[in-house]
Amino acid sequence: MSEKTILHLTAMISSKYGGGEHYLVELAKLCNKKDYHTVVQYESPPKNPEYIADLAKIGVEIAICPIGNTEVARVSRPIASKPIKSILNLIKLIRSVKPDIVHISFASMYILFTLPIISKMLGIKKIIYVVQCYPGLRQKSLVRLIYNQYDHIVAVSESIAHNLIQAGINPNIVSIHIIGIFGEREKSNQLRLDLRKEFKIPYQAVALGCIAFDRPVKGLDILLKAFSKVIEKKSEVHLIIIGVDPKISSLPKLAEKLGLINNVHWAGIRDNAWQILNAVDMYVQPSLSEGMPIAIMEATALKLPVVATNAGGVPEIVKNGENGYLAKPGCVESLVDALERMLAEPSQWEIMGELGYRRYQDLFIGEKSVKEFVEKYYSTE
Repeated sequence: MSEKTILHLTAMISSKYGGGEHYLVELAKLCNKKDYHTVVQYESPPKNPEYIADLAKIGVEIAICPIGNTEVARVSRPIASKPIKSILNLIKLIRSVKPDIVHISFASMYILFTLPIISKMLGIKKIIYVVQCYPGLRQKSLVRLIYNQYDHIVAVSESIAHNLIQAGINPNIVSIHIIGIFGEREKSNQLRLDLRKEFKIPYQAVALGCIAFDRPVKGLDILLKAFSKVIEKKSEVHLIIIGVDPKISSLPKLAEKLGLINNVHWAGIRDNAWQILNAVDMYVQPSLSEGMPIAIMEATALKLPVVATNAGGVPEIVKNGENGYLAKPGCVESLVDALERMLAEPSQWEIMGELGYRRYQDLFIGEKSVKEFVEKYYSTE
């Protein structure tokens, strides 16, 4: 019989085998070695069969239970949008699983509000809230009254932790834990050739890459507007966008309107999206808000220089003028300036890439992250 049961409340839809899924698998593997049973909640069944199989190999139970994530619902479909129904679903799930620890990552505010109350009623030993998105809380926000009921508030960046403490969250329960990535990331010249052939990008042309899902907060519309100005001077530059379904997104129409039809390439939603970055010379992240973006970690692991916005935890990965350049979030002109500065300095790309890789090795190795997380947060003694 397992020593502990850990329930992960993701409030998410898993559409691919991405960085978040890989982290959860590795976390569950280590828990399995310690005889902890893991249950993972999703709003609907994960779509990737390999991911499902990997969870099954280590005895992870998948619980399909809509509890609702307002952010997810904006880009997919309204899920458990009624608070009472969501809360009742959560109570039913917890009673069924009987977890010792609840680990919540994403959820609507009414779930975050009620989880501490439900946990006390049902005898849960510990509740952990991992804050992965920049909360933007005001000083002495009333939300602190709810956050302070959790045993651990785990921020994935210094920026998030600072915001939480400034908002009045008890600093004794706030800690920083960086979520890393797993596996070797080696550049492949053959993959570069194959991908450039697939996207019809000349081998010697300069290409940029961006991994982001289709939400306004990711700033892809800002990127397209900035890129349209860049190619006015450098028409041979290309951009690959990964993570957007061009069949349902409005972004390809914007790209066409901006005259980018021959320069922007849509890779769609893919597993192991980082592999596409083999085709590019630099990475760009135009987000309006961020926690600690895994996509930029992937870029630094491949020794790519980075252009990104000065949002949330991004400056903790990208040091302006060292391994990349930072732009003002939401500002087309600032992003244009950063992109043009990078494009004008090809002799610095390799140096910047190496500096970024050193930061990756120091901070973003997933195996170390998982071990530290289990040891620090899953103890109930």
